[in-house]
Amino acid sequence: MESDSPQTPEASLRRSGSLDRPGGRASHPTLRAFLPLVSTSFVAVACVSAHSTIAPYRDDPDAAAEIEDRAAIRCLDRTATIPPHSFTTDGCSVFPDGDWQACCVEHDLDYWCGGPSSERKRADLELAACVARAGHPLLGPAMRAGVRLGGAPWWPWPWRWGYGWDYPHGYDPEPATDISAGFGRTEDRRRDVASDSSPVGPEPEGSPD
Repeated sequence: MESDSPQTPEASLRRSGSLDRPGGRASHPTLRAFLPLVSTSFVAVACVSAHSTIAPYRDDPDAAAEIEDRAAIRCLDRTATIPPHSFTTDGCSVFPDGDWQACCVEHDLDYWCGGPSSERKRADLELAACVARAGHPLLGPAMRAGVRLGGAPWWPWPWRWGYGWDYPHGYDPEPATDISAGFGRTEDRRRDVASDSSPVGPEPEGSPD
């Protein structure tokens, strides 16, 4: 026999499955689908693989050690620092790997190291140029647009700018320009010009004996 007691709105929502969280709030289906994606993204940052995922670096320890050393030397030369996490590469990340994969690995060398915003722009331009040299002039700009959008250091992806550092690392400061030396050289040049343009008179005659 069905109960004749009135059903509350909360009971109706709970029966329909719309109320699936404590606190009396109904979660939107789109939100329920989006939250696992966000959670997975942040977990991916905390659980970045310590190993490369593409050959030969995935299978050959010597090749992996060689490129890790090359990454460290390159980063030290460019920024005078080395990230705490060893270099790893996943090739072209979410983009298909093709005969342009070597370009993506070179791009990863820069992205692992990080640095100022100007260095990221340079690395992205070089990626496009490298892909074009591989015979894909239209693909290069498309890949550059993708990394410009999805490779910023603020995203929690394992392919972000500066992924060798703990998240969030952000951009390094732009290198300061020492203009004091330039001012000094300018003043020296002004004195040289002034001395060159000063009138030169006849040498004074010696005093009579």
